[in-house]
Amino acid sequence: GINAEYGVFAFGSTKTMKLYAKPDDARSNKILIAAKYTKTEITIEPSFKFPQDCRTKDFKDLNPVGKVPVLVTPQGPLFESNAILRFVGRQNPAVKLYGNTPYDAGLVDQWIDFSANEIQLPADAWLYPIWEYIDNNPGATAKAQSDIRKILSILNGHLMTRTFLVGERITMADIAVVGALYPLFVEVLDPKTRKPFPYTNRWFKTCVNQPEFLSVLGALVWCETQKIAPSPAAQSNKPAPQQPKKAQQQQQPKKPAQAKKPADETPEDEPEEDDGAPPPFDFLDSWKKVYSNEDTRKVALPWLWEHWDDSAWSLWFGDYKYNAELEKLMTTLNLAGGFIQRLDKVRKIGFASFIIFGEESKQELSTCFLVKGTEIPSVLREVDDFELYDWRRASVSDEAQKKLVEDYFAWDGELGGKKFLEGKIFK
Repeated sequence: GINAEYGVFAFGSTKTMKLYAKPDDARSNKILIAAKYTKTEITIEPSFKFPQDCRTKDFKDLNPVGKVPVLVTPQGPLFESNAILRFVGRQNPAVKLYGNTPYDAGLVDQWIDFSANEIQLPADAWLYPIWEYIDNNPGATAKAQSDIRKILSILNGHLMTRTFLVGERITMADIAVVGALYPLFVEVLDPKTRKPFPYTNRWFKTCVNQPEFLSVLGALVWCETQKIAPSPAAQSNKPAPQQPKKAQQQQQPKKPAQAKKPADETPEDEPEEDDGAPPPFDFLDSWKKVYSNEDTRKVALPWLWEHWDDSAWSLWFGDYKYNAELEKLMTTLNLAGGFIQRLDKVRKIGFASFIIFGEESKQELSTCFLVKGTEIPSVLREVDDFELYDWRRASVSDEAQKKLVEDYFAWDGELGGKKFLEGKIFK
């Protein structure tokens, strides 16, 4: 239960404080680590039950937002984990957790903010679906993974010539950043993922093996196998392997588009709100209908080139940047499906074929987009998944590139020497 007992403290008479927290939570652990350094007595309130007690009036008297952690001090309650962290870090100036100079203190605050704004957000986006706090969104997870790699690279460059983030000893900067990274190193940063960042790994290992860290976190168990969130495909649509293969379809009578290729998430004739953009060329709607209802090689592709206007439309290949990590077909299917789910604003001006190459145990993901205009449109660039791909324009005047476009849209042919495994269409 909650007992808002901070009013009974005699101000300044004791340093014992109570922390209301979720069990073994990264946001709370960094506070407890700082308390070990400053020798501040903090106890976790044993009667507090998370999350039910967060909804009570007594707890909201401590934090009106109803979230943890909350620290009850002799002067009153504090909430927001980094505010509490800073408060605890200032309890014993002799320890110099803020460095030796005002500039050091500024650098420490810089890294504390960095931990909250640049690490915690993508870390939560990656980990929360694994912990089943939120539904799995494969595209958001892929974006979070990319962001975390960038952060690890930034840290790696900074720590190449440094033992700690600020100065020559552990500061609040190290405590905050390690605190934000710790669940990642335990849950998802397996040896292959962390290998490119040796200086970050060395610094992290140095920090977590300090007595103050060990007393709160225990011995680190490094991630060996990356945990993966439950697949949303298992809860909704069947995965693409259960769809008919292109080669099989060509031997059967013509069927509606949904039977010919994996259906896209929104029916083609679904009404859409007028966003003020000029109406799309008839070319795109006609192409989608021809592609959906006619034989791709015999009818659709000849129609495409007959009506092609290189000054009005363009074709783009996109290769997923992290193909070396694609070892589970379901994950790769989710990446393609997640990208398609976020392409609604592109629907009026674009069409795309996504292809998974390889085998059940090792894949590559690639796409070919047909879009309005001679450059990649801004509405496509704004989709989170866009930056996860390396893009190159296809030249239809180059016969080899034109043939590759045809192979991507037909799901057969040479395909650049790669083996077709599965495909998805956005239209």
